[in-house]
Amino acid sequence: MTALKELEISTRLMNVLVTEQINSLEQLSELTEQECMRWPNFGKASLEELKFTMAEHGLALNTITRLDRVIFGRDEKIARKLSIAIQALRDIQLMIHGKESQD
Repeated sequence: MTALKELEISTRLMNVLVTEQINSLEQLSELTEQECMRWPNFGKASLEELKFTMAEHGLALNTITRLDRVIFGRDEKIARKLSIAIQALRDIQLMIHGKESQD
């Protein structure tokens, strides 16, 4: 388990996580971006910092949506794997479009 105290993150992000009673990165992997974005003082910059920090530790925010749960029922493993694959495709798409706009 990766304790927050061990991380090199901004004071703002640390304060938000402490306020939300988050103690580890593993706890965060159960939350979605939408849930995090509802926190006070947590915006896009904090979200990007959080996602980067989690990726450095081989983790990611939960990408299972309500629709995934409806489609796959109780099989959370399949829904989680599908959601991770979809997010990876979105990230690749953003990288491609980002490169195109820079050219």
